[in-house]
Amino acid sequence: MKKLFFIILTFALLQQAPLSGGEIDGQGMLYYMKGSFFEARNDLMHAYTYYIYADRYQKDNEVILFALARVTFDMEKYDETRRYAQRMIELGKKDGEAKLILAEVEFREGNREKAVTIFEEIKDSPGVPQLEVRKFLARVYIEMKDEEKARQVLEEARAIDPSDLFTNYRLGFIYAEENEIDKAIEAFRGAIGSNPGLASAHLALGSMLLHKGEREEAKRSFNRAIELEPGNRNAIRDLADLYYEDDQIEEGISLLEPLYLEKDLDQAGKISLGRFYYRSEKYDMALAIFTNILESSGENPSILRIISEIELEKGNFRSGCSYIKRLIRLEPENFTNYIGLLLVAFDFAGEPSSPDEASDLSLEDGKRYLVEAERLHDADSAGDNYLLGTIYRKLEDYDRAGGYLLRSEQIRPDDHRTLMELAVLFQQYKKYDEAIKRISHLHEISPGDPSILNFYGYLLAEKGDRLDFAEELLSQALNSEPRNGYFLDSMGWIKYRQGDYQNALKILMEAIEIVGDDPVIWEHLGDIYSKLEMFDRARDAYTRSIDIDSEKEEVLQKLTEINETLLRVEK
Repeated sequence: MKKLFFIILTFALLQQAPLSGGEIDGQGMLYYMKGSFFEARNDLMHAYTYYIYADRYQKDNEVILFALARVTFDMEKYDETRRYAQRMIELGKKDGEAKLILAEVEFREGNREKAVTIFEEIKDSPGVPQLEVRKFLARVYIEMKDEEKARQVLEEARAIDPSDLFTNYRLGFIYAEENEIDKAIEAFRGAIGSNPGLASAHLALGSMLLHKGEREEAKRSFNRAIELEPGNRNAIRDLADLYYEDDQIEEGISLLEPLYLEKDLDQAGKISLGRFYYRSEKYDMALAIFTNILESSGENPSILRIISEIELEKGNFRSGCSYIKRLIRLEPENFTNYIGLLLVAFDFAGEPSSPDEASDLSLEDGKRYLVEAERLHDADSAGDNYLLGTIYRKLEDYDRAGGYLLRSEQIRPDDHRTLMELAVLFQQYKKYDEAIKRISHLHEISPGDPSILNFYGYLLAEKGDRLDFAEELLSQALNSEPRNGYFLDSMGWIKYRQGDYQNALKILMEAIEIVGDDPVIWEHLGDIYSKLEMFDRARDAYTRSIDIDSEKEEVLQKLTEINETLLRVEK
C-alpha cells in the first residue's frame, strides 16, 4: 500500500492552487513555483531544495509547509514529514490535512493502530476528504483483519457516495464472507455500475448469483467477465463447471475448445474439456487430451482412471484393463480402482469393440480381483454393496449376493437398481412374496415404467396371484412397447396361468417371432403345447430351450416327462 493514501491526498486534496492558503510573496513565491515545477516532473530532490529556499524566505506559510511535508513524504524522509506537519498543527493551519499526513506516516512505518487512531479522530473534521479517509481506514482495518470495523467505515463511505467503486467492491466481499448474499449482490452490482469493465466484479457477482441459485444469470456474469478478460481462469473454470453440471456440453466445448487450440488452456482447463468431449461421446478427442496429460504429468491416478473409463466405454476392454492395472499398482487399496476390472471380468461391460480388444481376464483373475475388492469395499456404501451383490448373483452365490444387496437396500431403500436386483434374486429363490415386495415398491416409485410393469405382472403370474391385476400391468407395458417380445411372453404366461391356453399360444408364437432363440419363451411354449396335448410340439419346444441353455434342470425334467408321455400315447 506504499504511497497509496498520499496519492489520494495529492489528487483529492493537497494538489490545490499554490495560493489557496497563506499568501506567498516575492522571492518565496519564485522558489515555491520552481519547487512545484520540479515536483510535477517527479524530480523530488530539486523540488525539495526549492521548497526549503521558499520556507527560508517566508516562514510558517502553510502552503510551503504542506509542500515540504508532501515531498519529504514521497522521499521517505518521515522524520522531516512529521516536523513539517507538526509545525502546521502548531500554527493551527490546515490542521486536518497535517494530521492526515501524520496518519499516513504512521501507517508507512507499520504503526497501524496509531494511524487508525489519528484517522478516527479527524475523519469527520471540516475540510478533510471524508470519503477518501473512510476508504483508507477500511483498507487498514482489512489489513488488520478487523472486518467489522472495515464494514462500518465502508458503509459510512457508501452513505457519502453510493456509486463509489472501491466502497461497493470491498463491501461485496465482506457481505459475502458473512453470507449476506443479497447485500453482496447489490454491492457488486454497484461496483459494476461504477465500472462496467471491471472483470473481477462480474466474476464476484457471478459467484454470488450462483450461491443464490440464479444459475442462468450467474452464467451471464461469468461470460461477461471472460469477454472483458479472456484469460480469466477463475471465470472460465466456474462457467465450465456450471455448463458441465447443467449438461450444457456443447456450450462447454465452445468455451474451452478455442483456448485449447490456441494452447492457452491450463491443465485444469484441459481436463474439463476432456470431460466435455467424453460426455458428448467424442471419445477419441477426449483420449487425445487425457493421454497427452498423462504423458506430461506421469502416472496420475485420476487421469489413468478416466482414460480407463473411456476405453471401456469404447469397448476397448484389453486397453482399458491395462490402464486399470497400472492404476491398481499405484493405489492398491482403493476399491474404486477395481470396479472396471470386475465389470469386464464378469461380463457386465457389454461386447468388445473388436476381437483384439476382447478381455484377456480369466474367470480366476476376476475372482482374485473380487476378493481384493470385497476386502476394500465400504460397508456403508450402497453402491459398493450393490456391485458386489450383483456379481455374486451372477456367480450364483445367492447367499452372498443376498447379504450385499440387502445391505444396499438398507442404506438406500428407494434405489431402483438394488430393488430390481433383489426382486430377480428372490425370483430365482422362488421367494415370490419377497420379490413382489420389492417390485411393488418400484412400481410405487415409477408407476409408468414399462420394464417394472412387465416384471411385476410376470412375478404375479409365476406366483399365480392376482392374475387380473397382472394382466392390467402387462396391458400398460404393451401399450408403451407393443412389439416387445419379452412383454408378450409375460402376457402369454399370464394367459397360461388363467387357463386360456389358446390365447396364450397365439401370444407366445408372436413373442418367438420377435425374440427368436430365448430359452424361457421356448420353455413356456412347451408348457402350453403340453396343456393342449400337442406333445410332439411340446417336445420340440423343450428341446429348443435346452439347445439354447443346456443347464436348466427343470426343462430337462419336463423333456423327460414329455418323452415318457409320448411313449405311452404311442403304445
